Amino acid sequence: LDDLKRGRLYLNDGTGIFEPAPSQALPSIGSSGGAVAAHDYDGDGDQDLFVGGRVRPNAYPLPPRSYLLENTDGRFEDVTKRAAETLLRPGM
Repeated sequence: LDDLKRGRLYLNDGTGIFEPAPSQALPSIGSSGGAVAAHDYDGDGDQDLFVGGRVRPNAYPLPPRSYLLENTDGRFEDVTKRAAETLLRPGM
């Protein structure tokens, strides 16, 4: 995806001010997201992310995959294959 369509992450500094996270905080995601939800899926006390796929560029009508991103010290790793493999091949 080009930079205009790429997902962005903003971090709260604790006072209600949001700053862009470093570019390496998110892995490369090859589809546009339709929904994002924060939840501590692994129970380690920090917020992980679910990114629901919306569109795969140049592949309509094939369904896009979704992502489970594990937060480790502010860097999100794609753990979908290990933790929620069915999100890799969604169906209708």
